[in-house]
Amino acid sequence: MRKLNIVLLSAVIAVAGLTTAAPATAGTTSSSASAAAVPNHGFLTRSGRQLMLDGQPYKFVGVNAFGLTGCDGAGTDTSDAGLDAYFASLRPKSVTRTWAFKPFGLEIVDRVVAAAERHNQLVIFALADGANYCADGGHDAAFYAGGYKGAYLTWVRSVVARYRDSKAVAMWELMNEPKDASSDTVMKNFFDDTAAIIKSLDPNHLVSSGSQAAYVGGTSDYAYVHSGPNIDAGSLHEYDYDYNNSHLIVSNWFTPAIEGMNSIDKPLYIGEVGVAGADTVAGCRSRAARADIFRQKFDAYLNRGATGVLAWSYRTAKTETCLDSEASIYPADAYMAMAKTYDLPGVTDPTDDPPVITRFDEESYTFSGTWAPSADDAKFNGDDQYTQSTGSFYTFAFTGTKVQLYAAVASHHGIAAVSIDGGAEVDVDFYAAGREEQHLVYSSPTLASGTHVVKVRATGRKNGSSSGTVIAADRIDVTNAPAPVVTKYDEESYTFSGTWAPSADAAKFNGDDQYTQSTGSFYTFSFTGTKVQLYAAVASHHGIAAVSIDGGAEVDVDFYAAGREEQHLVYSSPTLAAGTHVVKVRATGRKNGSSSGTVIAADRIDVTS
Repeated sequence: MRKLNIVLLSAVIAVAGLTTAAPATAGTTSSSASAAAVPNHGFLTRSGRQLMLDGQPYKFVGVNAFGLTGCDGAGTDTSDAGLDAYFASLRPKSVTRTWAFKPFGLEIVDRVVAAAERHNQLVIFALADGANYCADGGHDAAFYAGGYKGAYLTWVRSVVARYRDSKAVAMWELMNEPKDASSDTVMKNFFDDTAAIIKSLDPNHLVSSGSQAAYVGGTSDYAYVHSGPNIDAGSLHEYDYDYNNSHLIVSNWFTPAIEGMNSIDKPLYIGEVGVAGADTVAGCRSRAARADIFRQKFDAYLNRGATGVLAWSYRTAKTETCLDSEASIYPADAYMAMAKTYDLPGVTDPTDDPPVITRFDEESYTFSGTWAPSADDAKFNGDDQYTQSTGSFYTFAFTGTKVQLYAAVASHHGIAAVSIDGGAEVDVDFYAAGREEQHLVYSSPTLASGTHVVKVRATGRKNGSSSGTVIAADRIDVTNAPAPVVTKYDEESYTFSGTWAPSADAAKFNGDDQYTQSTGSFYTFSFTGTKVQLYAAVASHHGIAAVSIDGGAEVDVDFYAAGREEQHLVYSSPTLAAGTHVVKVRATGRKNGSSSGTVIAADRIDVTS
């Protein structure tokens, strides 16, 4: 077994950046969709379908914050202090999406750009609104057929030239949700004409369509409408989770969008995703539960090829509604904490501790079916294995918290199905317009620490641009996370409800605890981390508590023991999504047959982060 151990000494180095990447571009007038120039350091660029920042692969999660530039009125604080507070609350080098619409003028855009620059943040600006909201109207079929050449282009020219040198601009969106063009050809002409003008005035920044979905008039063929040389990216907007109560993690409209963008080697990001959540609306899921749904969407989309996901929608005021299109995310929302600490697949965040990465070549894998060797100095350790035999697969057992697959991509390569520990398969496309060795093709979500098995299977399928179905096996990187940090909290940090009494004993944590035998009395504790453990006194007269996380299903926990013991581990949670959670412990008034009472105690909580 050949392997290479690497310790990343700089936390800002992206894991995917360990490969030799093609140079990046902020867009090009060449006819090639993946043509590239020297990396434009400090600006967000792209190399084919991969976003790049400072020469390293880049992905993002964040929020839409349309109110930052005035559309939300008093609902969003647009003062300089409010803008500073917002951008300071985000993860480093994050992305926010907002409007730069003509009715609100340039002064507010100036202040948003300046605040983002102060806090080293990135902003996607939509230049107009396809749905004609926020007093930005007139975008009908006649507009796309040529009407855009008037006031719209005058506004676009004034905006993009003004901020061409700002590294706070992530990209320009031609329109928020362009729609209602009479045909895809008419929409493409609008895209191409406007994008060419933007690139002539601002060669530093990417240009995105701001597209909504393939069902929208004028964007039914994603590959075609986005194929122009000055269009760098496309987007998808989805509110499918609550639509007809479908609970879809991945929108049905994602596949035509990602396949279309992959076929032209350009990035796709989820520009809007809405999920209802409120803490005080009867029958509505909690904000903490909603944050976990968003985390699942992050995992699914980013591991299926999307370059970013942005939730709808941030505003300063906390508003409680159970409508997904109006579901606000406010500063103390559970989503904000989750997004700030989310482990982006395929990149290493600036705030991460250095992980330990071990590399393995194909001699460590277990192959099944028909595979053949191939040699090239650009491959890991000089060789790899490939197949085009449908159903052939390889497996690899590893111990760690993340696995990443690197392999050759080329114009005759097809689609593999990748699974972890026998779970659901994920399609991974090995196609690229030009050949590249040791290309990052798959990055797993963060896994529980332990032993896992990854399986990669040749499906015999390909996208429409590929001439073959080959998949390759070259290199696997396994990440072992740094040792976790455990913080201990005593009962003075908890919030109690009902009837509780203090008890003192030197054997208790910090010398005291609280206890109750009042049915229905409970305590809650809010924490930020990935695991929580409860320690309390157990004894012969103790009973059963009900424990829940983030308002989820309760679990019975028995505080009974034949002999008394202080600081006994009574409950340990499963691994949780990184972020803020709430644990609740409730006295049930029940006991097992051996106990003489129903007391439960609250003494110590350990939080792992």
